[in-house]
Amino acid sequence: MSFFSRKKHTQQQASTSVVPSTASAALAQIQQQPSSGPQQQQAQKQVSKETSYDSGLNGRGSPSPAVNGVQPGITQTAQRGGPNGQAPPQAPNSTNPAPAPASAAQQQSSQSQQGQRPAYPWSQRRLQLPAPVTIPKPGVAPPTGASPSPFPRYGHALPVNATTSGELFLFGGLVRETVRNDLYLVSTRDLSATLLQTTGEIPSPRVGHASALVGSVLIVWGGDTKTSSKSKPGDKQDDGLYLLNLVSREWTRVAVYGPSPVGRYGHAVTMVGSKFYVFGGQVDGEFLNDLWSFDLNSLRTKATWELVEPVEGSPRPPKRTSHICVTYGEKIFLFGGTDCQYHYNDTWAFDTTTKTWTELTCIGFIPSPREGHSAAMVDDVIYVFGGRGVDGKDLGDLGAFKVSNQRWYMFQKMGPAPSPRSGHAMASMGSRVFVLGGLGGESLNPQKPDDPSIIHVLDTKHIKYPDSNKPPPTSMNGRKSPREGSPAHDPSSDNDDARRATSPTAGRQALTNGVNMASISTKSKIGARDGEYDGESSPESTEPRESVASPDGGRAKSPSNASRAVSPAQVAEVYDPAGPQASLASVMLQRNVPNARSPSPVVERSKSPIEALYKVPSSPTVNGFAKPGSTGNLTADLIRDLKDKEAEVEAMKKKEAWMKAALLKAERSGFIYAESEEELSSRADDDDIDGRKVTEMVINFKQLKSKIQAAVLERAKEASDRVQEAERVRASAVQEAAFYRAKLAALEASSDHDVAKVERERVVDLERQLSVALSGQAERDRKIQELNESLSLQITLLEQAEARADDASKRADTLAQSHDQHVDAHNSLRERHGKLEAKLREASDRLVSQTSLVEQHEADYIKAQSQLDELLLEKDQHIHALTQTRAALDTASSRAEEMDAQYARAREQIGQFEADVAELRGELETRTTEIEAARVRIADVENFWAKSREEADAFRAATTGSLGKLLDSHHELRSDEDRLTRGYTEKINALQNEVSSLRDMLRDTSRRADEAQEELSKQHQKIREADAENSSLRSQVVGFRTQLSIALADSGRLHKDLLAKETELHVKAKEASAVSLRLDAMRSYLVANGVVAEDEDGNPLRADDVMSSRLQELEDRLAERTRAHEISERELQTLLSQKQDVDAQVESLSAQLDRLRTTQSPSRRNGHDSGSETRISELETQLEDTEKSYKARLQQLEDDYQLAVHYVK
Repeated sequence: MSFFSRKKHTQQQASTSVVPSTASAALAQIQQQPSSGPQQQQAQKQVSKETSYDSGLNGRGSPSPAVNGVQPGITQTAQRGGPNGQAPPQAPNSTNPAPAPASAAQQQSSQSQQGQRPAYPWSQRRLQLPAPVTIPKPGVAPPTGASPSPFPRYGHALPVNATTSGELFLFGGLVRETVRNDLYLVSTRDLSATLLQTTGEIPSPRVGHASALVGSVLIVWGGDTKTSSKSKPGDKQDDGLYLLNLVSREWTRVAVYGPSPVGRYGHAVTMVGSKFYVFGGQVDGEFLNDLWSFDLNSLRTKATWELVEPVEGSPRPPKRTSHICVTYGEKIFLFGGTDCQYHYNDTWAFDTTTKTWTELTCIGFIPSPREGHSAAMVDDVIYVFGGRGVDGKDLGDLGAFKVSNQRWYMFQKMGPAPSPRSGHAMASMGSRVFVLGGLGGESLNPQKPDDPSIIHVLDTKHIKYPDSNKPPPTSMNGRKSPREGSPAHDPSSDNDDARRATSPTAGRQALTNGVNMASISTKSKIGARDGEYDGESSPESTEPRESVASPDGGRAKSPSNASRAVSPAQVAEVYDPAGPQASLASVMLQRNVPNARSPSPVVERSKSPIEALYKVPSSPTVNGFAKPGSTGNLTADLIRDLKDKEAEVEAMKKKEAWMKAALLKAERSGFIYAESEEELSSRADDDDIDGRKVTEMVINFKQLKSKIQAAVLERAKEASDRVQEAERVRASAVQEAAFYRAKLAALEASSDHDVAKVERERVVDLERQLSVALSGQAERDRKIQELNESLSLQITLLEQAEARADDASKRADTLAQSHDQHVDAHNSLRERHGKLEAKLREASDRLVSQTSLVEQHEADYIKAQSQLDELLLEKDQHIHALTQTRAALDTASSRAEEMDAQYARAREQIGQFEADVAELRGELETRTTEIEAARVRIADVENFWAKSREEADAFRAATTGSLGKLLDSHHELRSDEDRLTRGYTEKINALQNEVSSLRDMLRDTSRRADEAQEELSKQHQKIREADAENSSLRSQVVGFRTQLSIALADSGRLHKDLLAKETELHVKAKEASAVSLRLDAMRSYLVANGVVAEDEDGNPLRADDVMSSRLQELEDRLAERTRAHEISERELQTLLSQKQDVDAQVESLSAQLDRLRTTQSPSRRNGHDSGSETRISELETQLEDTEKSYKARLQQLEDDYQLAVHYVK
């Protein structure tokens, strides 16, 4: 696709104090700026010393000002050295003076660079990527990461001039097979690219669009927007005009009134003053060459587009796309482009003051035909770089067009130039030109891809142009060889040069897009593009070079003038700024490319387009230019071309029939084609592109033939009318001559009778001619009168139609107001309904939540009740256990006491036993065994007693400690249970009350919602009834007006018939008067000859009596006709006044209906339905009365007309 077009607009002056925030403010700044183009572009050379506006970047302005007068980029370059360093001082040049250094530090820096490697115009700079700038939002932190790289990018839009603070705005384009609509701010001071976030009506993703910059407003228009998979073939391209406020970063789509240019891509835009111009482009397969302008001042009143038509007789550039347009002064310059059949390298200029297109006669090295290139302007020089050639390869040469002398220049040894590319963008800031984006050439090589963070900068202050006022040197001592001092060429550049400059040794060879690749001389490689920078060449060859124009091809003309001879050879001047003054230039003679571009189909009308590319016309020339008026007969050429095309089409048809027959025979012989029908059809479609183009061309020629035939028929008709008029004059002259010859013969014969006879015949003939002339004049007068009356009737009908249109517009406005009121009321009701629904939902939510809480509380209560029952049961069990434990403790205590008593008794017994020891010592031996057993038993009893003691202590501790606390807690628990039961009961009662109140509120809300719904339905019903009534009344009024129009038309028709009858009556009266005059003349003749005439009574009549009676009769008839005419005029005036009264009544009734409709709001209809119905019935009664009276008057008019017709008969 061909998307790529670039533009140029005049540089705006820097704002000193106020930054405009709206488009109107920006327009005010535009009007305050001078309109002189050279002054505006001279201001581009100066860098603004003020701090730039912040562009709405959330506090981020332009890069920080230079430290000590030196910009950071310059300081880094000075530290690095190499080809990006400062340029050495150059000699002053009047054509393109170098800008003054910013400060003394820059001068020191430039002086320090003299000992290092010299600078070149081309340089490579690395692009910085700061953090994206977003629109601040509360609670959202701004991003801190780097912005994504905007490149590689293809088919994007970039204004050709930066802002006064050095900022460029890049929008949209194709990034890795994805169409974008993002916006980047590229700062030319610190060479950074920042992604900006915008709001508003953001344009859709697009490619092949164009943009321009005015103050603080960015304008974007056009582009291919049907790039998504969801787009349909029938969808139209976006034709909206988008404005971006750079301060608030808000997009606005302009509402345009009236006709506007169709959406397109591949066009070019530019600014001239406050007007935004758009030229060319394409819409799918259709190419355009229309020029549209949009005045930004119309944004304050009514935004409209204007189609700029050139003055009559002015040529127009051929249709094209992917061209460039730039502005210099009040002129727009156009170069290059394509229409998919031919590539162009012509240069055009459009003067916006005189509205004329002019094809420039350029000299020098004219760039090869191309499309998809880009351009920028510095001072009065247009720099063109890149694009695609006629063979589809990307170009990497740089050309410069100097507007002052209309000369093209080429360059060599410029440093590290960009790789060949297309679809890029160029912009200028001061003396520097920036090349951004684009693809092609080595950038598409996956093994050696271009670094997307590297951009190319062309510093034009290192380029010195020769003085056009000095004559070319004639000495041959300073001439250099064509290859001397040229840079080294790699094979790719050689191939490219061979593509554009090869020897025509093989005659006419194959064509590529209409250009013969073998017709260019290989010896003209001095006009080739530069080779790669080898790092050893000095900047001595950075001056522009221009080729010498040859007599047969040097001037780049439009395809429509390719047959024109060109100017004689001129000598090129090549200046060496570093060399001595003795060697001012080296003269190189080069034969310019004779067919450096492809002509359009209208080259030579008598030849086919292919022949017109190569054949040089044999017509004589004067000073290298063709004589005026030697273009031949356009009609004959077109007809001859059409016949040739028809013959070619017939031959193709015969060939197609033969191929079909051969294919049919092959199929019968068993041939089977391996591919499918779809592949075959697709391949046939691909192969038949040229056939379709030929068919379209034939259709165009046939249309042109039909137009020419219609024009010829019209001219033939006019010629036949003139011939008939000449024949009539000739017949009258012949009659005059015959009369005078007869009279002369009678005079020569001296015959008085013959002379009188001739005189009488002459008088009769003249009377006949006079009567015919009078009848023709009367017929013409009648027709004129009829036409005047028809015109007046049409004017009346038109006025009535306009009145009806005004009424319809008023009714439409009234309906719109009523609709707005209804919409507002409906919206208010919807809002109320929404609020009520929201409240209902909230109440329902609360009800559900409260219900769930109640259920939870009930479940908790049941659970607590069950737990309480279990606890009570456990409590009873524990109490029973405690009682048993106490009883056991009491038993254990009594047992322990009993054991204590037994122990005491045992002690007493032991005492007794010890007391009796002495007595029983004798019995010791006998009792020893008993004593031992008793001691064992005593030990057992003591152990049992100790254990029982410990058990008693444990039971006593349990009774006094844990069991006591348990009993105390049991008593406390019973009191707490009573308190909690009372609290739960109170909560349950409160929840039940709340649920009942919520249910009441729900019922109330439901009731109100039902009432609102009923009221809304009633209002809708009333509105429908009122609309139906108003529609019926309006239909009745429209019917009455239609009947009135029909009546007026019938009145006009009847009046026309009356005039026709009167005309017939006048004709009959004239015929009767003529017959009477002849009768009177006959009677007079008879009386003069002695024959007595008699009247109806048989009395003899005299001539005087006959004439007096005839005259009296005619006077009586004339008086009667006059009275009848006056009566008819009075009746007609009366009917017209009655019609006007009826119209006034209808208008008043319509106005009353409109007022009733406008004043009858929904709020008033509720209380005044009966009054409105009464008023409507009265109005209907008045309309019926008016209709009856109008019908009666129409019937009376018809009766009067019949009476008048009967009276006339």
